[in-house]
Amino acid sequence: MEYYWDTFQEFIKKLETQKHFELVEELEDAQKYVNGLTDGWYEFLNKLKVIYDQSSHVLAKDDSDKLKYLVESIDSMLNNR
Repeated sequence: MEYYWDTFQEFIKKLETQKHFELVEELEDAQKYVNGLTDGWYEFLNKLKVIYDQSSHVLAKDDSDKLKYLVESIDSMLNNR
């Protein structure tokens, strides 16, 4: 899980350098749902999916792919329990 959060933070830093401040704020807000409870993880996943659906078209392909990876990783973790 540590690798996931490292990747998440690196992605946020990259978006900040690209001046995608609104997207950074949305991702940081979504992260707040992770509270150790399963419901929080599902809320986080749902928020990530919405963010991906709304922003993937404005991101560079590699950034869109990274966001998709972040979504799919959490989805896989939650659905393979």
